[in-house]
Amino acid sequence: KEDATLFPTKEAYRIEVPRLSNNVTEGGAAYIAHYAKDIGGNNTLNFSFEYNFSKHHTRWVAFTFDSKTIQSNTSRSDAWAPDPLLLQYTNNDADYRGSGYTRGHLVASADRLFSKQANEQTFYFSNISPQGYSFNTGIWADLESKVRGWGGLSEVRDTLYVTKGGTIEDNQILGSIGENKIAIPKYFFMAILAKKGATYKSIAFYIEHKQYTAPYNVQNYTLSVDDLETKTGIDFFHNLPDEIEKMVETQKNPVDWPGL
Repeated sequence: KEDATLFPTKEAYRIEVPRLSNNVTEGGAAYIAHYAKDIGGNNTLNFSFEYNFSKHHTRWVAFTFDSKTIQSNTSRSDAWAPDPLLLQYTNNDADYRGSGYTRGHLVASADRLFSKQANEQTFYFSNISPQGYSFNTGIWADLESKVRGWGGLSEVRDTLYVTKGGTIEDNQILGSIGENKIAIPKYFFMAILAKKGATYKSIAFYIEHKQYTAPYNVQNYTLSVDDLETKTGIDFFHNLPDEIEKMVETQKNPVDWPGL
C-alpha cells in the first residue's frame, strides 16, 4: 500500500526537504510523501512535496538520486491521473486542454524509472506545472538531463539531493489556467546538493519561464543556494547541520559539476 503522510512527519526532516511553510500548519497546504515499490518489492521514498491548495500547484518537490533511484528498470508510463491523496485538488486534465501550456513534470518522468509505480506517480497532477512547450522541451529539459547525469555519477555523489519547482507567490506568476485557476510560474528553479563521503557541494538554478533559443547555456542561470533562497523565500537544506549548511549554501562553482 502506498504510504504518504502529512506534517509533522519523519520525511520532513530529510536533507532534501526544505523548511515547510506556515501554510502547512495553518491548513493552506499539505506536505505529501509518496512511496513506491522498487523491483525487489521494497517500499522506497519516491519524492515528497508541499502542495498549495489555493494555487492548485506544488510549491516544491524534493527527491534524491542514489544507486537505487537512478536505476532504469521501466519506461515512461504516461499514467496521467489525479493524486490519490489530493483528489479534490488535482483532477486537472481539463484545465490544461486548450490552455496553451503543456503538462510539465516537476519530478521528471525520466528521473523515476527505478520501478513502474515510481514512474506512474510522476504523472500525478500534483507533480505537474503549466509550462510553455518550448521551455518544457528546451532549456528546462536540458537542465534536467544534466542533473540526472550528475545523479548517475558515483564520482559526484553518494547521494544527490534535488529540490525544484516553480514560483507561485502572487508577484511571481504569469496568471493561471483552467477552472481550477492553476498558477503559472514566472520562474522555475532547482537547488542541488551532492554528498560524497564527508564532503558536500551545492549549486542552484533560477530560470525565467519564457522561450529560449538553442544551444542552451544553463550555466548562465546558476546562483548559490543562498541567493535562490532570497529569490524564492524557501529555506533549502535546512536539515543539514548549521555549520555545513552555512558553508555549502554560499557555493556556486560550475567546475564542480561535469558538463555544466
